[in-house]
Amino acid sequence: MNLLKRYPFSLYQGRRASRGQVVVILVLGIIVLLAFVGLGLDLAQYLIMRARLRRAVDAAAMAAASHFRSQYSSVEQMKEGMKRAAEEALALNGFEADTLTIVTSVDTEEDGTPLCNDPDEDIHHSPERYVCFPWGRKKVWVQATASFPTAFIRLVGLPRIQLTADAVGEAASLDLVLALDISLSMTYEGGNAAQIDPTECSLHPSTPGHLNPRGCYPFEYVRVAAMNFVSKILDMDCEDPSDPARCHEQDRIAIVLFSTGWENQPGNFRGTFILTAPDGSHWFRKQGDALSALENIKVYQPTEICKAWWDGGHPDKPGVCLCYGPSCSEMPAPDHSNYQGVPGLPDHGTPCMMRVNHPGDPDISTCLTTDIGDALKLAGQLFHNEGRRDALWVTVLLTDGAATATGPAGDDDPAHPLEHLPFGYCPSDDQDTKCRDTNTAGPGSRHLHMSDPEFDADDYGRYWADYVACPPDNPSAECATPGQGAFIFAIGMGQEVLDTSLSDPGDPPAGAALLRYIANVGEDNDPSTDVLCQGVPYNQDCGNYYYRASGSEIGEVFDDIAQRIFTRLSH
Repeated sequence: MNLLKRYPFSLYQGRRASRGQVVVILVLGIIVLLAFVGLGLDLAQYLIMRARLRRAVDAAAMAAASHFRSQYSSVEQMKEGMKRAAEEALALNGFEADTLTIVTSVDTEEDGTPLCNDPDEDIHHSPERYVCFPWGRKKVWVQATASFPTAFIRLVGLPRIQLTADAVGEAASLDLVLALDISLSMTYEGGNAAQIDPTECSLHPSTPGHLNPRGCYPFEYVRVAAMNFVSKILDMDCEDPSDPARCHEQDRIAIVLFSTGWENQPGNFRGTFILTAPDGSHWFRKQGDALSALENIKVYQPTEICKAWWDGGHPDKPGVCLCYGPSCSEMPAPDHSNYQGVPGLPDHGTPCMMRVNHPGDPDISTCLTTDIGDALKLAGQLFHNEGRRDALWVTVLLTDGAATATGPAGDDDPAHPLEHLPFGYCPSDDQDTKCRDTNTAGPGSRHLHMSDPEFDADDYGRYWADYVACPPDNPSAECATPGQGAFIFAIGMGQEVLDTSLSDPGDPPAGAALLRYIANVGEDNDPSTDVLCQGVPYNQDCGNYYYRASGSEIGEVFDDIAQRIFTRLSH
């Protein structure tokens, strides 16, 4: 008690000091806690903004890559388009880039040599190692920097934090087979005799941007549309100054022409075959080479004039001959005015265009010139044997009628196709129906196997459509054969596609029904689904099927297909 009495003030003062220390510690603790909370907020915001920027740059890279497919006259113009697309993608994701850098696989150094010309060196540098490997792909590297305001560390003099993100976008390469009908009917829109004679009108081909009025119609419309289409696909420079064997263009186009199934004379444009590129391959990568090939193709031309057959004593010779004058017994007039395929002229000469008179045997299996099945067969073989696994596989097929011809059947010797007639899958009891039956819909309309005695030209076309489009593994039960998993666009042109004269009453037209099937299996690789075209008239577009009454409307179809291909490639 004495001690307490002697030191009361000292004890009070000690209690005040203790209370002061607690307040200081509490304040410091609050400050530290706020600092941690502030740092946590800034760190969380940093992580969130970094993830958002990465997603935004991913989108920007994809948007930039889509401009590989646009029509630019130079790489510089293309990169300007890429920059605008990348900036728009960043803005849509809430960013305005402080800096934006774009480098592509087709860029050049200051001295004009390609950016990707030294693999040993490029692999160690950025962004070369991102855009140059594997070599020759359509790649673009996008790097963006952006900043965001801080919440706490601005108090220590750091009001904003800058972030950097980069991404690589790629426009997938394309392997495309363009299959074009060159059958005799591709001259039937001609306005005069010379335009309907393939030996005459084929001498006057159209060129890009110019239709030759003396050419074969509707074929010239198809030629020009195909040229414009090719120009959109093969749009990159294919001349590399450091190595002429390498080019920036990585898309490839193969061109299949189809007419008869038994003739095999590509040099004379008879039969069904693949054009050969200047380098000896089946694939065109240089735009100029592909355009030149299309400019030089011709409509199917029969080997001889019918009069030569009569004079040679071969009135029943298999095949097709060119008919001039009554009874096909004249040589062509200088102005082709006696050509018997002209609409409005007597039609007694026309049958000699499509078949030769076989006394007592009306076999026409060698006189039919629309072998759709073998065109698809060649397309499937190109993908199977030469297709690139990292490319998108697409076939675009155009025809103006139904399938009327096939390749060899069974054990037929391809070297001697006319040893047995009828030729190919053309049942003898179906000769008057142009080698196909009249049942185009419903049960029994399709025969899956070539061993079926009812297998015909229409079945042949569907079989090889499956070979192109059905999956290689686990195909639908509706697939006649495992396929390549490729996509197919089918284009029908002209009134013969809608002709129902050889179909059972109430059945759809054979040409349109076949093309709709081809487009259907080519849209989703499954012939058992037909959602997009269910109930749609055959003269209207649906899914991957297109129809145009005249060749003059074909250009817009190819434009639409190109845009759909580019959309698929870009996404």
